[in-house]
Amino acid sequence: ACGPGELVVPDPPLPPDSNRRRQIVARLMIDHKKLIREQGHKSFRDILLAVTRDPAMLIYLDNRENRAGKPQENYAREVMELFSLGVGNYTEQDVREIARALTGEIVNPQCSFNFPYDYVFFAPFHDTGTKNIFPPSTPVNNGSLPDTEDVINLIVDRISGNTSISAAHATIPATALHMAWKFINWFVHEDIAIDDPAVAELGTIFYAVSSNGFRYDVRETLRALFKSQLFYDTTYRYKMYKRPADFVVTALRNLDLEETSYANIAPGAMELMGMGLFQPPNVAGWNHGRAWINATSLVVRFNYADRLSTPAIMTNAYIDGLIGTTEITSTNDNAGMKEYFRARLIQTALRPEEDTILDAFLAGVIGYRAKIRGLAHIFMTLPRYQLK
Repeated sequence: ACGPGELVVPDPPLPPDSNRRRQIVARLMIDHKKLIREQGHKSFRDILLAVTRDPAMLIYLDNRENRAGKPQENYAREVMELFSLGVGNYTEQDVREIARALTGEIVNPQCSFNFPYDYVFFAPFHDTGTKNIFPPSTPVNNGSLPDTEDVINLIVDRISGNTSISAAHATIPATALHMAWKFINWFVHEDIAIDDPAVAELGTIFYAVSSNGFRYDVRETLRALFKSQLFYDTTYRYKMYKRPADFVVTALRNLDLEETSYANIAPGAMELMGMGLFQPPNVAGWNHGRAWINATSLVVRFNYADRLSTPAIMTNAYIDGLIGTTEITSTNDNAGMKEYFRARLIQTALRPEEDTILDAFLAGVIGYRAKIRGLAHIFMTLPRYQLK
């Protein structure tokens, strides 16, 4: 292992090894996911700092190549455009200055021979000159020390004054507004505009609420959103398209099928639907909304529903366990069977056209187990089941 600020280069260089490469990539992604799971509900400011120094991100957005005299601007741009402020709240000069401030934040490919690619701040690569970020703010210059924490603090406190985006940008930090907008678009509806009053209200809460002395408490902000009238507004009920992860995982959980080859069936199905785990198409991630529903992806969804309803997964024992519930009173209780799946998969009342489809199916099938498996499949292919 190497010490802080020490860059170790192997001599001779390690030969190419595809298996070692796969192991390194897997470890990087596992650690990145662990970081998000462990810190994602805490201080957003701390998350932003941790992600900035996360080895997977340092490699993905090239900040490991960022050094004095040769600034690499990829991460400096994306940390503002996608991860915090949003477009229109920074300038190209800010990108250049922040890139200079983030020099020296790299990974050391030989810091550990058990697991290479650990984060390290390498002082000789750091640009020690003054950086003028978001002028006329106080110039950033900590000499030989990393400027990264100063940069993150400036970003999360930045009030851009860009009222062409929304009036709230004149008084509320852009990061609070941009992230509040993302929360609302993810949990309520994809088409709520950033100048909607709800965004300003949630952004104010996000910036004001604190945990352990820090602003930007994610957990408390989401708590406020989930208790709001907006979240329960029937206008937005069944208006969002299920993403592949929504479709796959909720089906398993709603049908109590979590134990069925989860490590094989679910990720493979999501990838065929266009959402391979840990494989976003670009740094912005996947598009959402109507983009998930097309002729190809629907066939994959319906095939996945068909597979879940096969005897190998929806076993005889599983089906027999449904008898005796409050919904199903006997093997001939067609109405109870419909109600069982309606309550689990649709929640709201069936529409007349849905009832017609289901009744026609039940009338033409003999055998309780065949009916149960068929109903599970049909419910998951209904247009409304593609929504949430």
